[in-house]
Amino acid sequence: MTERAKLWQRVSTGGQDEASQLPDLIGWCDTHKYEYDVDERYVVHGKSAYHKKQAAALEQAISDMANGKYTVLVVWAFDRIQRGSTLEAFMLAERARVAGGRIEYTQDTYLNETNEMSDVMLALAATAARAESKRKSERIRIKQNALRATGSVTGRPPWGYEIHCTVCDAPPRRPECKPHQKIFIPTAEGRRFVPPIFKMVIDGVSLRDIAEWLTGEGAGGKVWHEHYLSLRLIKNPVYYGQRRNAGQLETEALVSYSVWQQANAALASRVRPGRSTSKNEKALLSPTCSNPHCDATGKHPSPMYRIHTRDGWFYRCHGTGPQRRGCGNMIPLGELDKRVIESMESDHMNLHTDRVFIPGDDRSDEIGKLREKGAEAMKRGDYGAATDCMKHAEELEALPLIAPHWEEVETDQTEGEYFTSLDVAGRRRELAENWIVSAHRESDGEIMLVIVHKTFQSA
Repeated sequence: MTERAKLWQRVSTGGQDEASQLPDLIGWCDTHKYEYDVDERYVVHGKSAYHKKQAAALEQAISDMANGKYTVLVVWAFDRIQRGSTLEAFMLAERARVAGGRIEYTQDTYLNETNEMSDVMLALAATAARAESKRKSERIRIKQNALRATGSVTGRPPWGYEIHCTVCDAPPRRPECKPHQKIFIPTAEGRRFVPPIFKMVIDGVSLRDIAEWLTGEGAGGKVWHEHYLSLRLIKNPVYYGQRRNAGQLETEALVSYSVWQQANAALASRVRPGRSTSKNEKALLSPTCSNPHCDATGKHPSPMYRIHTRDGWFYRCHGTGPQRRGCGNMIPLGELDKRVIESMESDHMNLHTDRVFIPGDDRSDEIGKLREKGAEAMKRGDYGAATDCMKHAEELEALPLIAPHWEEVETDQTEGEYFTSLDVAGRRRELAENWIVSAHRESDGEIMLVIVHKTFQSA
């Protein structure tokens, strides 16, 4: 009975072409008179087997084999399907056997034989494939270090930058630009959008609003998301001119170091409410329960969340711990909001304070540059310059460190005047970031309310 086969093609980088493997795979199937469909094959393009990026396709192949869709998986060579440990190689062969099939290799034909040496040969193939990957990885690392040492970029540019060939004074073209030095330069979109992004973060604009603005403006021709802005853009030091692990690479800054620090400090200090699918207006308050009979009061008070019942909207004690039942403390939302607003607007005894960003100075960038410069001098044999650099770096490290932080500075407005001047969104942000609201309702219906500034509580 003719066996049914499926073909497996994989290359590890986007620059390779897996089509070159196809003639050998087809020839193997024709020689062994396997039934196959060339249009129904597993093609894995630009996926590293060393880092197991081909795992999803491999799982699908074994699953199809177990479901009886075919019995022979034809692979060009062993390292095209796996570059893991010896144990992983044995497990793959066993999984194919349990699935009712087998794997055959057109180039490593000795692995197709079943005899007393099969396990030894499979172990040798797995060891050789893994060793080759490690050597390739080491060669890439050496090449990247050499590029960095000459001030040439490696990897992809961050958003708002593009790679520029310094010799051709244009985007690089293969293969002409391969030996040339390449740097990152800002794009027109980067110059237009990156500085306002950082300014909006400092001003308290939400990442969601910034993402919607960027999408509406057509920046990058894509849909923007909060996660990308936070992790890939705001926290990336390349925007103030420093690229991680860049050696001697210099990059034009789109914002100053102080602005970058300020935006990151502002982002880190924000309250992070959970997501909700509700389209209702956000709650004004995030109060805590002050009920003296609540198990969660004291050092870790219970949060109160907005809920809707048949009697309307309430803030309800949520409770803490695995049960999260709360103490039953419920306060009508509108009533508590009104009390808090009246209390805040009537405060004319205390002056409002603005948060002023202090950039700080840990000198880490300067120290890092000095150590890199010293290492380069050491490689050149200039031990005097290397010693001077290292000595200067040690002197900077010994100085007192001033971490980036915010300081409270009094203004000429009272707290009541400032709060009255804010819109709803501003009041919500002010209460969430700077004030602690605790409340509970007594048995006679009276609301007990305490509002404390966070600086007083921390003191």
